Order: sequence, then structure tokens, then C-alpha cells
Amino acid sequence: MSAKRPLPDASDSPIFRSEHIDDRKSTFIALFSPTLRAPALQALPELRSASHRIAAWRLPSSQKTLTPQSSTLYSLGHDDDGEQWAGSKLEKLLVDLKVEGTVVVGRWYGGINLGPVRFTHIENCARDAIKQAAGYHTPPLTKCPRTGDGSPQQGVLEQAAKAALVSELLERNRSISVLRDLVNQKRAAQSLPYFEALPLARLRALERAKDATTAFLLKEIDKLEKLDAKNVIQDPSAEHLKSDEQPSLPDP
Repeated sequence: MSAKRPLPDASDSPIFRSEHIDDRKSTFIALFSPTLRAPALQALPELRSASHRIAAWRLPSSQKTLTPQSSTLYSLGHDDDGEQWAGSKLEKLLVDLKVEGTVVVGRWYGGINLGPVRFTHIENCARDAIKQAAGYHTPPLTKCPRTGDGSPQQGVLEQAAKAALVSELLERNRSISVLRDLVNQKRAAQSLPYFEALPLARLRALERAKDATTAFLLKEIDKLEKLDAKNVIQDPSAEHLKSDEQPSLPDP
């Protein structure tokens, strides 16, 4: 049996860090390295106090294919480190982004169960760290004389950065929708005493306004469904659906 290869020295390898995410006393942060293996990243002092150090890797394999023209083989794997299913999600992220390297997400558990949103935080941190690496490896483009494009590795990193940003924008849209629903629920709960204080004529005017808004929204939904049927790409973050504004409630 061959001896295990020594771990690369972390001080000689670039490490890219995400912004931290805080949610109900839990904290998440990701570290990405194009060359280091998971144990080296997990052993870094800044992660030693973490409750979980979830890791995934996609590194070039030493195995060779039978045909010279075949694509590179990769060694894939993950380590949940007690956070079940989180490692496999990070491994899938590396495969989807076609990124070579290792990512480790540290989570400091704050005592409150976050539910499935913890996986979103873990993936977003990982994307952020990978995006930092893409930015580091993307100086002004140098043209390739044969194709006129940037280098293949540079193109992969740019695609990874774009994919990470698209995913992040979609996640922010979902978060905005959740927050908007929460605001509407709270407004609805506070509407009863406000409506009860209005005269009948004002209530009827508000009823007409809300009926008009409902009709407008139904038309917009119908329009968007027709666009989906034609495979026309629309920006889902466009804020063109506006409901009638409810007058602010008087201070108690």
C-alpha cells in the first residue's frame, strides 16, 4: 500500500473566503481553494470552533483515460461533518459550476433550528467563495491567437461566476417574495380597525380600487403565461406588478 500524499501547505495556496451569513444566531462562511484538499481547509484555525465544517471537492484525478482525446477525469466527494445532506449539495454545486477545487462551509450553530433554509445559506456561501476565486483569476482578457477567445480555464471561471450570480439573484427574488407576503399578512391583520373607522363611501371606493387591482394582476398573469408558452425570457425581478397602496395607519 502506498503512503498517503502529504497535505499541501495552506500558506502556499490561495484561499478565497465568502461573506458570512448570520441567521437566528447561526453563522455561515465558506472557504474555497483550487488546489487544497478538504482536510487542509477544515483544519484551518478560523474553522476550528465551527459546529460543522461541511466539505466537497472536485479535483483532477490521477487516473488516465484510454483515449487521449477524452475529457479530464475528476475525483469527487464530500463530507457532511454532521450536517446531513449538506455535503452532497456542495458536491453537486461544484459539478454544476464545472469548478476544480475544494469548498468548505463552516457553520456555527446558535441553538435555533433553521430548517431547510440552512442549505440555502450553505450553498450561497459556497457560491460566494467560488465567485471570489473567479474574480481573482480574471485579469483583463488576453486573446487566444487561434480562437480569439480567452483561455479555457478563464472561460470556466467566468461561467462559474455568472452561474453563481444568477443563482444568487433567483434566491434573492424568492426571499423578496417571502418578505413581501409577510408584509401583506401584517398589513391585513392591521386593516380591520382602520377599515372600521372609515365612512361607507370611502369603503366602497377602496372596494372598487381593489377590484381594479385584482383585474390588472389577473391580466398580467395571463400575459406572463402567454410569454412562457412562447419561451420568451423575462426578468422575474421586474417590479411592474403594483397593487393599490393602502393608506398608512394612524399612530395609536
